[in-house]
This record gives sequence, C-alpha cells and structure tokens, in this order.
Amino acid sequence: GKKDASQMMMFLSTCRGFGDPTFKNPDPIVIATPDVKTVDLVPEDWACVLGSDGIFDALSDQEVADIIWRAMAGQGKDAVRAAKEVVQTALRKGSRDNVTAVICRFGWASPPEMDSAVAAVISSSGLENTAFAPPVEWGAWNGENSGQFLQGLCTQDMQSLQIMRSAGHAVLPAAFLSPKGKVLCDTLVQQVDKHEYFVDCHKESATPLLRLLLRHRLRQPLTIENITKSYLPCAVLPVDAEAQGEAETKGEKLDPTDFFPDPRFAGLGHRAVLSTKSSTPAPLMTVSDYHQWRVRCGVPEGPRDLKVDEIMPLHVNMELLNFVSFSKGCYVGQELLTRTKHRGAVRRRVFIAVAADYGSDQVAKLRQVLKQLDPGSPVTASCIIPIEEPLGHDVASEALAVFSRRDQSDLKQIGVLQSACQNLALCLLRCDGDFNHPKSFENPPVPEDTEIVTASGRSQILMRAPPYAFVQTE
Repeated sequence: GKKDASQMMMFLSTCRGFGDPTFKNPDPIVIATPDVKTVDLVPEDWACVLGSDGIFDALSDQEVADIIWRAMAGQGKDAVRAAKEVVQTALRKGSRDNVTAVICRFGWASPPEMDSAVAAVISSSGLENTAFAPPVEWGAWNGENSGQFLQGLCTQDMQSLQIMRSAGHAVLPAAFLSPKGKVLCDTLVQQVDKHEYFVDCHKESATPLLRLLLRHRLRQPLTIENITKSYLPCAVLPVDAEAQGEAETKGEKLDPTDFFPDPRFAGLGHRAVLSTKSSTPAPLMTVSDYHQWRVRCGVPEGPRDLKVDEIMPLHVNMELLNFVSFSKGCYVGQELLTRTKHRGAVRRRVFIAVAADYGSDQVAKLRQVLKQLDPGSPVTASCIIPIEEPLGHDVASEALAVFSRRDQSDLKQIGVLQSACQNLALCLLRCDGDFNHPKSFENPPVPEDTEIVTASGRSQILMRAPPYAFVQTE
C-alpha cells in the first residue's frame, strides 16, 4: 500500500493454489498448478498483505489498508498487531470463512504518519460510559457470569467478544430491548478484561440503563457502576468529515493503538475510551461535526433517532449496523425481532434525506451528484447546500414529516425526519415493498415518479440508501 491523496491505496492480487474442498473429494490427493502473479514494487511500498478468503470477503482493499496503516503508524510499527487488527475487524463484520492475515513489512520504507488533518472529537457532552464488573475476590467465576449476564439482556453475542479480545480490541454494538422487542437504548459494549465490560451509551440513556441492569442483577455477585468521571469516550473522524475552514492541527498527537474502528460502520471513523487521568488531545471538531458526519453516513443514534420503547430494531437498520446476532440464544425481546426478520415484512427503514428548494435547479444537480456517488460511500460535502427551509438547525430540533405526492393534491405521509443538519437528515421512511434484505436497498424505496416533499411544499427531498447496506456480508 502507499499513501496517495489522503487515502491508503491497496492493490489486490488474487491467487489460488488449491481448489475448494468440494473438488477434493472423494480422492484426497490434489494436483493443482498454483496461480502466480508478479507485482513490481516501488520505493513507496512499505508492506505486503497476505489474506485468506475470510479477510477479503468481509473487508474491502481500502479497509484493510486503513487498518494496517493505523496499526503500524505508531512507534512500534508492529506488523503482528496489525495482522491481529485485520483479523479482529473481519470477525466483527461477520466473517465465517478461514480468517488469516500475514503482514510483511519492508525494511526500506516506513508507514506514513497519521494525517494531521484527522480530527478528534471529545464527545463527553453527549456520551457516557457505564462499566460493570464482578468483585475481584470472586475471581473467574464471576467474570464468566458477567458475560452470561449481558448475554441474556442484549442483542449481541458476548461470546464473539471473547474471540475478538485475543486479537486486540473487543468491542461490538449492542441494543437493549423491551419484552415487546422495541429498542430501549443503543450501546457499544467493550470487554476490557476477562472480568470487566464497559458499556458506552448516550448520557440520557445512562440512568435508565443502569436501573435496567440493577433490576436484572438480582443476587448475582456483580458490581455495576457509572464510571463517567474516570473515562472519556473519543471519536476520530475521517478527513472527509472535516468541517471546511474549522479544523486545524493542535493538541497532542493521537496514539493509534488506543483506537479501534467504529464497529457499527467503518466509514464513521475510529473510537477510543480514554482514561481521564491521561492527557487527551484538544478537540479539533465539535460534537455537532460528529453528528453531521453520522447523518452523512446514515447512522441513527439514540435517543434522538431511537425513541425509547417505540422503534423496532430492524426499522432503524440495526442488523445492518452489526447490532444484532441472529445465531445467539434467547434474550429479552428476541422473539418478535427474530420473527420479523425471518417471517415478517420490514417496510420501514432509515434513509438519508437530501433536500433542495422545490422547483429549483438544485434538485437536478443534487440528483446527478448522488447518482455518481459510490453506493458504499457517505454523502459528500458537495451535497450540503443552503435551502429556504432547513431540515433542522441541530440534532435536537423537532422532527418534520415528509410526504409523497404524484400531483399537487395527493399528499400522503410516508416518513419522519430525525437527526438533521442543514439540508441533510435521517429519515424513517415507509418503503414501497419489503426491505428485509440488504440487497433491497438497490431498489428505490418509493416509485421513481413520486415526489417527496415537506409539509410546507417548499423543499423537495431525494432519498439515498445508507452506505453500510452495500458493504455487509452474510
């Protein structure tokens, strides 16, 4: 890989020496001529990656390059740790094939420094951490019980964290549901030790979540406490998220080893949970910048987008964002969620709404820009334009209803706008047809001859599918 135009570039050469197991039976002897490909190296090349099918089935070339770049940009330039990060990320994204990665670092070149334009967002004003761990004196038994305790309460498989922890950072998204299968809160669960887990959630959800955990603890020997004063969540956004004219290089340099790719969608950037006792970098961007990038990526967050005990997980794309394990055992709210996934019809989904003044030439220009974007890419900054009726002044603004119409008199409400910034917003949309599978997002959610407008009729809205719908694996 090499550094080029603020992106890590990787060129994939696929070679296969032996066929799949189906071609090896019944005769156990295999005779095959391996494919051999030659690639000329240049002085800028600093590493070579050998990856199995399980790696590149789950990750794109660019994602692998980004992971290795960040893992090897520190002082140690540890290729072993870089390989573990690649394996961990592939497992987190659901890879079920052979997952093997070998990183060969060339001695004549060093990985490029982390780009100084990468922005850190210290998000303590919007996020809090809750940790629960058994007392030390209870030893391994209570540690195992911590995982089992979470296993029966959330949508994620805690056993996956055990596997991931052996390869590095062990963190996964998880939702807590009501018995009716509605979302109570969304979290990131991180296993930091055999006996200890951190649960990262929005500050408004922290107290209800703490009460929920305490209510289900009963007499189990677990310690559950709020550790907000001891730890600080931090997000690092990609350079593409940089607010024009606002970001500047300041503060201390980030240590890449503290960060892990956002487990919901790699395009969101990286996250870390930093101790408040250690020095932290000065934020280069605001929490509002983080929320704007989140909207551009189409990622909903509670409680703004996930009204407590009102929203079904599939309606807000939670299974596409790696929140749900359909292979784990029973947990609170599982029955309705699983039945909807396999037997029901998912007719509501979160899309990205891009608005323009009704009847202006902005509509055609935005439609052309969106058409040229790669489906797996976030909405670009060129789509952010001033309009007469902003969709929302900030993420706390009141929701707006959106309507479809085929003529001036036929208005039908089809959705509600959620988190918004200028002319962009997340939209919980009632789709025309079933959207049970990610491939459904290749189809328009409403008939192409239908206009989508706000209630006032002053803004016309174009819908774009969230980018993570096109990068998920089975």
